[in-house]
Amino acid sequence: WVRKVSFPFTSKPYIDEVMQIYKAQVSVSEDKQNGIITLRTEHLSPRVAQRWNRLIVQEINNFQREQKIQKADTAIDYLTKQRESNQLIKMDEIFSGLIEEQIKEKMLASVYDNYLFDVIQEPTLPILKSKPSRALICVLGTLLGGMLGLIIVLIKHYAGARQIAD
Repeated sequence: WVRKVSFPFTSKPYIDEVMQIYKAQVSVSEDKQNGIITLRTEHLSPRVAQRWNRLIVQEINNFQREQKIQKADTAIDYLTKQRESNQLIKMDEIFSGLIEEQIKEKMLASVYDNYLFDVIQEPTLPILKSKPSRALICVLGTLLGGMLGLIIVLIKHYAGARQIAD
């Protein structure tokens, strides 16, 4: 990490600092009418933003899939133990049905790559630049430079007039 900071910060950024930057660059919105979730990422490099979008969706899908498989395994283990400890035939059928449902859920979670999110449109590289606006930078730079130059000229003029009067 290359940065100079003073106490209480360290050269390696804390998670709070990273999250502030992350929240400024990544936004998620949901269309309530059709349930479509939109993920937008801003970065200086469009390729990095595209990779981040793909990575975020992939990691969410993988995490949710693994969670579902883990929950199904836990439920299957519990139901199998309950089935073995139970002596009633009617309960054996119920446990078998519940185990079968958990196995189905586990299989469905294992089969699909896009478990939680189906990607409707792959992240694309933008054709047009969105930020920064070069025209705005040029106009503001010209205005600020002109004002600064005017202030310097006025200071020199009045400072020179005051020296002549003394």
